[in-house]
Amino acid sequence: QLQEMDFSSLSVEASRNVESQEINAIIGIAANQVNRVDPSSMERSQRIRFAGWNMVAASQFAKRFNFGASAHYCKKGIDLLYDSLWCNETFDLCRALHEGAASALLFLGDFSDARQYANVIIDNLPFADSLAAQNMVLRSWERMGKYEEQTNSGLAVLRGLNFDIPLEPSPSLIMDAMAHISNIASKYSIEQIAKLRSGKVDTRKKNILLSLDSISVGAYRSSSPFLPLITCAVVNYSLQNGVYEESALSFALLGYFKIALAGDYKEARYWADATKQILNKSGTSIAGSRARIFLYGFVECWYVSLRETGSHLLGINRSAVAMGDVESAIYSMLFSLRCSFYGSENLSLLLQSHCELLRTMKRYKELAKLALIDVVMIETLIGTKSNAFDIFEGTIPTENFILADAKAKQNIVSIELIHTRRFFTAFWFGDYQKANESYKAASSVPSSKMPKVWTIYRECYKAIITFHMYAEGEGEEWLQEGMKLLSKFQFWKTISKDVIESKFLLLQAEYHAVSCEISKARASFEASIKSARDHGYTNEQGLAFERYGTFLEALVETTEASVCYKSAHVCYLQWGALALAEHVWKKYKLSTCNEDVHPLLISAAVAKHARS
Repeated sequence: QLQEMDFSSLSVEASRNVESQEINAIIGIAANQVNRVDPSSMERSQRIRFAGWNMVAASQFAKRFNFGASAHYCKKGIDLLYDSLWCNETFDLCRALHEGAASALLFLGDFSDARQYANVIIDNLPFADSLAAQNMVLRSWERMGKYEEQTNSGLAVLRGLNFDIPLEPSPSLIMDAMAHISNIASKYSIEQIAKLRSGKVDTRKKNILLSLDSISVGAYRSSSPFLPLITCAVVNYSLQNGVYEESALSFALLGYFKIALAGDYKEARYWADATKQILNKSGTSIAGSRARIFLYGFVECWYVSLRETGSHLLGINRSAVAMGDVESAIYSMLFSLRCSFYGSENLSLLLQSHCELLRTMKRYKELAKLALIDVVMIETLIGTKSNAFDIFEGTIPTENFILADAKAKQNIVSIELIHTRRFFTAFWFGDYQKANESYKAASSVPSSKMPKVWTIYRECYKAIITFHMYAEGEGEEWLQEGMKLLSKFQFWKTISKDVIESKFLLLQAEYHAVSCEISKARASFEASIKSARDHGYTNEQGLAFERYGTFLEALVETTEASVCYKSAHVCYLQWGALALAEHVWKKYKLSTCNEDVHPLLISAAVAKHARS
């Protein structure tokens, strides 16, 4: 009876009588009945027809984010066409089944199988028609953490599309390309850029941009020197062929490179605003979510507070969850938690949030490794171990394993992040020799030249170390390095007062201290403490108190120094850094006999109580 039914008629009739969920159930039941029959007992025309039924079922389940069922029906449909694959009669159906299988398997984490189905499409379609499949191959490399392979495959796709990408990028080529794009863009207002698309959506152009979006992600994570040129190529293509949401990531990247390579924060803001305009005129999509994450996590963060950045990222997380974009949901939450860490949120709560996030990441182990690096840093500060690594049942045993894996896969950003984490913890616990070693290791990685949120803190702590080393008589070169870093923060303060001010004032105090400008040093230390307090950065307030105490102790003002050390201890406790607080207590031999804390800390508590 099923063999005699016309499936399209079934759908039409069902739609008259039942709700959409029941229609999906009928489709599934019908396809399941067909799939129980031995294909060799059917006529060829029946098998082709029933393969179409499976395609309809697969599409319905994919819309409901049931990718396991979707992949199953695509595979069954392909099996039914065992003697009719890629002929004129079944060509479009074969393409749809293979694309459906590759897409579903990619979501499920079966990357090798996904790439296998995508490669079948590439082998049977002209290059220009295979872009969707090319993008799936690129995404499979990305999900496996093989970013160098993703970038190399992507460059081959670009050259196949006749994009002019040189074989050997150089700084002069990159700067020339960026200047050329800026010249082209200067002809448009931001509103005009966002409107550079008219008429119907061009699927081929969107597929090209989707592939370019994937290439950009891999190139960023492998710290490829080609990334600025790829970015310029995508922006140029978009300006000439229409701006879609798939263009947005490259517009944000161009703003990022204006900061990183040209130091032009004003033009970077122009590209960031253009990105926002493009995204505002687009709907929700995976490409849009990725662009928003990069925009707010790497560009806008220079102009707004950490809390505002974190709030934007949480909004992206909610949107990604709603549309089933698990990867973007994880990334946005991870970066939001990172903003919360630097923004002085309670460490115990952050550790709990990280562990909850990690439980959702068993199929996303490359992303989990990034989260686990942050977990190690939080655990070190708290002084307790969580069960974060146990979640992965031995597949990700330690941070050293993550580092070795990152080196094997040339995951440059992860290598930098681990060495930076080790630098931070060595600095916080006063081991400046070990901190210097970790700083050198982090700075030797190409991605370290590209600014990120943690770059601000790494450079700040390094500057404190340089002034300390000079004060210890280690040589004039330490003072020169510290002054260069101080100048950098002086400029950054003009960009973002919220994020930079207290750090700049602290470095200014350190400079005055080693220059024997006692009154200026006192004023700057206290200004730094007040700025950190006013902006709600308890961790930075604690550090400023601790460094102020060291300065006062050098002046043999031991009572005042003890008050500062005790105030630092209180700040670290409020932050939740229990191990760090205990370290301060023991290092400076604090006593419970004297409960005095600094007046600036008391006024902070009063202000907090008033706000409550």
